[in-house]
Amino acid sequence: MPNKTIIETVEGEPRIKRVKIANPPLNILTPETLKNLHDTITTIEEDRKTITVIIEGEGRAFSAGADIKTLAQAPPQEIEEYIKLGQETLGKIIFGEKIYIAKVHGYALGGGLELALACDITIAEKQAKLALPEITLGIHPAWTGTQTLPKIVGWKKAIELILTGKTLSGEEAERIGLINMAVETEKLEETVVNTAKTITGNPPKTLINAKKLVREATQKRFWEGIELERESFKKIMETRDAKEGLKAFIEKRKPVYTGE
Repeated sequence: MPNKTIIETVEGEPRIKRVKIANPPLNILTPETLKNLHDTITTIEEDRKTITVIIEGEGRAFSAGADIKTLAQAPPQEIEEYIKLGQETLGKIIFGEKIYIAKVHGYALGGGLELALACDITIAEKQAKLALPEITLGIHPAWTGTQTLPKIVGWKKAIELILTGKTLSGEEAERIGLINMAVETEKLEETVVNTAKTITGNPPKTLINAKKLVREATQKRFWEGIELERESFKKIMETRDAKEGLKAFIEKRKPVYTGE
């Protein structure tokens, strides 16, 4: 299996790792790419020297999300395993013992945005495009988004974003508290690295404990919630509308929903 993620050490900072999703141009999180990311996060979590991890994408995007062709064409059991793998991967980031920073450029869509929001800190370029557009395909977010988004922006705004599939710029996302910072493109790398350096300069055990306390405060019943999310997605995938939405996306046409 060719590696779809790359681990690098930030120059001069051995305690900061950079994880690059390497499936350009849009870094679609195919089952293969997602498995590589899962294994990479597992490896990093076992590395006692690493404190902070920057997650970014190669090419034109952070990540444009899940592989629609897999969702449209794979048998139900494979789809369920795919969804579960995404949830487990993001769960490793949310509850892991490293500090994760998402460096978002270009697009962060669907599962790509869920990945960015799973990170402890999310920094994007002002021109970035962020959205959870699953509803327009007849499905809903299923990689922890229904659980994490309400806790980040409040349930009112979360429902709006999920039910409309609205696209936000980096600036708009910062304004509603969806991300931590939106910066000019030329400042993105510097801002992310400086933030990582600031965090890494603090005592490692204190960082881990502080992260755990904050995460526990905001993610009560997380695993129960994502199990419900996964079961709901499984049922939705059995509907004609879901099949129509995914097929229409692949065929580049407007879907015709019937409520079935």
